[in-house]
Amino acid sequence: MTLCRLCVCIYSNVVSSAVGLRLIELRNACVCHHWEFIAENPPTEFTISIDEVRHLTIESDMEVVVVVEDSAGTVLKRKLSPDELHMS
Repeated sequence: MTLCRLCVCIYSNVVSSAVGLRLIELRNACVCHHWEFIAENPPTEFTISIDEVRHLTIESDMEVVVVVEDSAGTVLKRKLSPDELHMS
């Protein structure tokens, strides 16, 4: 399933935004991992490494919440199951 809001899209473990990505957070009760892009020209696409997420889901098999903010200030939040993260 693809979820898009204005310019931010999340498909499986790939996050994209036409205007550039600024912040990606992985949450499982708290912020467990994040990537921040502060360069003048941030990436427009980012693939969340399955290895980065595996330790978040092995213990409880819970969903991981992905929070994304792009250069336009658009924020998108989506729950991903472990199965969705392995679909790429």
